[in-house]
Amino acid sequence: NWGGFGATSDRFAVKAESIDCMLPINDNIVCTGSMDGVIRAINILPNRVIGSVGQHLGEPIEQLAKSPDGRLLASCAHDHRVKFCDIASLITMQVDDHR
Repeated sequence: NWGGFGATSDRFAVKAESIDCMLPINDNIVCTGSMDGVIRAINILPNRVIGSVGQHLGEPIEQLAKSPDGRLLASCAHDHRVKFCDIASLITMQVDDHR
């Protein structure tokens, strides 16, 4: 963060034990799959956790993939299910520098 010297700017406030997989959605947004079973959308610069886009109840996420048009996110976890989430709104999302 320019002008934010002294502050740690490479950390994200994600409430998960680990991030097990990651998938870029666009130049600024990635989706992460965690051990807690939650799929989160995270913006890079400015560093923001956008929110949860899906979950596998209490089961660690193993892998994430996008549909060819980028509108759906597929996830698989230890529950042996493949789930689909609509991520169309993330493709064009702009995150403001100010909260």
